[in-house]
This record gives sequence, C-alpha cells and structure tokens, in this order.
Amino acid sequence: MIDFAALQLAFFDWAVAVTGLPVIWENENGPRPTTLYIGLRISTVSRVGRDFVGRPDSFGESIIVGNRELVVFARAFGDGSIEALESMVTSMERPIIQESLRAAGVACLEGMPVQNISGLYDTKFQERGAADFRFRTHSEITEVPEDVDEPQIIEVVEAEGTLERPPEPDLVHEFVIDGTP
Repeated sequence: MIDFAALQLAFFDWAVAVTGLPVIWENENGPRPTTLYIGLRISTVSRVGRDFVGRPDSFGESIIVGNRELVVFARAFGDGSIEALESMVTSMERPIIQESLRAAGVACLEGMPVQNISGLYDTKFQERGAADFRFRTHSEITEVPEDVDEPQIIEVVEAEGTLERPPEPDLVHEFVIDGTP
C-alpha cells in the first residue's frame, strides 16, 4: 500500500521549503490563512502498467508491487500566487528537491503550466493560481491466503513414463525431483 501520510508530509515539506509560505491540505478542516498561502491536494492516483505478482512463498504469501502516478494539485491564494507556483514548478528540476522527494519514495515527473485563476473573493479581487504536479511512487502489498493453515509444500515428486521418439525405440526414464528446502 501507499503510505499517504508519508507522501503528504514530503509534499508539504517541499512546498514550504520552496515557497516559504503557509501550506494547508485542502481536504482538512481549519481556518483559512489570511495571507498568501498554498493549498495542496493529491487529486489523482493511477496505476501505471501492470503490477508484478510474485511467486507464493512456502506459506502461500505473495508480494504484489506496482508503479503509481500521483497528481498533486496546488492552488495559491493572494498577491504573489503565480510567482509562488512558478517557483514550485521550477524547483522540480533542482537536484536537492529531487533527492529529498526520492528519499520519501517519490520521483518527480513534471510541473504543469501555472494557470491564472484570479477572480473575486467576496467583494474583492484576489490573485490566485493553480498548477498540477506529476510524481511517481510504488504500491506494495502482501497477499496472504485466508484458507491456508499450514504451508503447502511438495517436497518430493516421483514419476515414471514412456517417451516415444520414432524411429528410436521407446526410452524409459526414471527421475526424482527433490524440492526439499
């Protein structure tokens, strides 16, 4: 599974480090900051390709791992919004930013163009901006079968058979496959 709390912390720290502004998560309750601020939301999580399903171990458990693409939606409110978001877009190319996000298990893909969404807020004009940021991470789960009480291991297989390979006479092979761990 994706550790969304760790991802949110990494994205929050990134936005604060780059802009120096107050940052909030838009899906949480709380007062709206009165000064220029950034609002973040993880808007999309998409599977990329097919997940790898590992071979079951001796207990029947298998690991499932897959790449995920995340879109983080950022909006800035107040004078300087466009510049703040543009600094976030540009920061995705900085090695120090890429390394800090990579340490949290996230790879930077791209910052999309900043959109000017300024307009009236109550009765006053307010500068506002919005931008999407694309990242990659991975999801990992362990599938645990519910109906297996004990490991199901085949330790030894014995087989005998006849192979027909004309024009040669029939050959009889005896073999033992020993799968003892």
